[in-house]
Amino acid sequence: MSDSCNASEPRRCCPRIYRNREQVEPAVRARVRQIVAGGGPWPLTLLGPIGCGKSCAALCIADYFQSLGGDAFYWTAGELGGLLAGARCGRLAYPGGGPRSEGALFDDLGRYRVVIIDELGLRQQPTESEYAAVKGVLDIREARPTVLVSNLALGELEIVYDGRVISRLCAGTILRMDGGDRRLGKRRPVAVASGKQ
Repeated sequence: MSDSCNASEPRRCCPRIYRNREQVEPAVRARVRQIVAGGGPWPLTLLGPIGCGKSCAALCIADYFQSLGGDAFYWTAGELGGLLAGARCGRLAYPGGGPRSEGALFDDLGRYRVVIIDELGLRQQPTESEYAAVKGVLDIREARPTVLVSNLALGELEIVYDGRVISRLCAGTILRMDGGDRRLGKRRPVAVASGKQ
């Protein structure tokens, strides 16, 4: 895939998606508490099927760091790749500021209390900027609060990215979240027939 020079401003806060830490599986909540308290290595990678609560857990971590007065930043891997592509083209600017370079973007990412990258591996072939952004964040934030979220298994992520990214993920904590789609709850999808009646 090709990169484009269309960049939006970085999202300065987490999305306004309803979340509550009670929605996160108790075992996952307990392990996340240990990691946040220093009882496990960063980055934290949350893997599991669609709807099992990975993004909810990540956003609850962001809420925790924000409650301590820190900045929490959330992007999808694709959005982060777009920010890097924009910085490389000289089109990334923050409100009230001038253009931001690639180096300045990574410097900024290194200063935040926690960085979250969601939808890791959503595309089967990340752009060069998306790959560089994910690897760059893992490098600049080594052993610091960073959360990555993916629907893919670790082996699938290695195919989409490569061993260098997987090595950096495995240096931290990987949590596999299981369970059904919590959005559906006990409801089951209803099949709808197509065609004329």
